Amino acid sequence: WSGTSTTDSIYAIVGTNPGTVSVVVNSNCGSSSPQTLNVSLGIPPAQSSSMLGVTHLCDSSSTAYAVTNDPNATGYTWTLPSGWLGTSNTNTITATASTTSGVISVTADNACGSSAPSTLNVVGNTIPVVTIAAFGRVCDILSAFALSGGSPTGGTYNGTGVNSNTFDPSISGDGTYFITYTYANGACVRSDSAAITVDNCTGINSNSTSNNISLYPNPFNEFTTVSFGSSLKISNAEILIYDVLGKEVMSINNINNYSVKIEKKELYTGIYFIKVINNNSVISTLKLIIE
Repeated sequence: WSGTSTTDSIYAIVGTNPGTVSVVVNSNCGSSSPQTLNVSLGIPPAQSSSMLGVTHLCDSSSTAYAVTNDPNATGYTWTLPSGWLGTSNTNTITATASTTSGVISVTADNACGSSAPSTLNVVGNTIPVVTIAAFGRVCDILSAFALSGGSPTGGTYNGTGVNSNTFDPSISGDGTYFITYTYANGACVRSDSAAITVDNCTGINSNSTSNNISLYPNPFNEFTTVSFGSSLKISNAEILIYDVLGKEVMSINNINNYSVKIEKKELYTGIYFIKVINNNSVISTLKLIIE
């Protein structure tokens, strides 16, 4: 230690060792007995251990962070990223995340000072809104096809008949199934489901007439007309139109007339398949060509 004084006080610069501060009063008659004070040295806290805690969180989710407790610390100072919530003066804190990424920092403190900060980089993720469009009906005779309609794009599809985001009707078989679309934004995972119906579409006829159902003109480039034979008793008939992947692209319901007009403006150029349903039974399947 260092410092000098001839008065009743002294300013001392602390050294590295504890010990005794002693003072005597002097006069022409001599010196007094010493007054002494034993002094010890406080130790500033050491830098805390590596911080423990989750590094990727969803917005508004809460989790705990911690460092090893230092016996020389009398408190701790935590700093969180902008928008995050949480307070503590101990070696642990429960933090509620926002969508902001940043650094969690903590120092151990006592009267002698503060340690170097211990830090952890964290990421706050927005909870995604995940939707999937309805699939409708597909034909069981078609090859596997890539699934689409999930939003945001970049997620994964799962379900009966699904493999690597493709759907294979030959694996699922006829029936109605639910396909789940899952999307992850960092630690935030959400999903949505939609039904797909696989129908028996065997016997699709390439002619323009089948089972008292006529389609003329075919091919066409403006419109075509589906006509029901006069011998049929029409009861809430339905026309379903599929593209070459077997995905339903149009449906006309509650038909009670003997002719229905289909316009090109509602479809793209290409090949389609028409399924005619009457009284809940498939009565005809035809190939439709749009030029």
